[in-house]
Amino acid sequence: MGGLIGFFVNTLVLRAELDFNLDISDYLVHISSLVSSAQIHQDVPFEKLVDELGLDHDASRHPVFQVMFGLESFGSESKTYYGLDSFLLPYEGSLHYDVAKFDLTTMIDDSGDSLLCSFTYSTALFRESTVKE
Repeated sequence: MGGLIGFFVNTLVLRAELDFNLDISDYLVHISSLVSSAQIHQDVPFEKLVDELGLDHDASRHPVFQVMFGLESFGSESKTYYGLDSFLLPYEGSLHYDVAKFDLTTMIDDSGDSLLCSFTYSTALFRESTVKE
C-alpha cells in the first residue's frame, strides 16, 4: 500500500429530511445512524446504483442528489466544542464561487481550534443573502 497515490473519496448518498422538532445534537445522532447504515453498502459502484434505481440521465443535474454535505477531520477525540453554540458561529468568509458541482455544497472542517464552514452554491438557485442566513 505504500506505493498508492490518488484521491480516495467515498461519497455516500443519504436521504435525510430536516426535522425541526429535533435539536442539533439529536439531529446529528440521527444522521450518524444513517451514515452507519449506508456504510454497509459502500462497496456498491455508483454507476450500478444509478442503473438499479432506473434514474434518468440529465446532464444538467446530478442523477442522485443535489446537496452535498462534507466533513473534514470530523469527530476528533481531542475536540470539546461540539455544543450547540459552536454550530451557530457566523461564517465570515466569501460565499461567491464561479462553479458549483451541485445545487448546494456545505463543507465543515474541524481540524483547527474552531469549526470552519464553506458553502458552494448555484447562483441560479440561491442568493448570497439566503446562504448567509
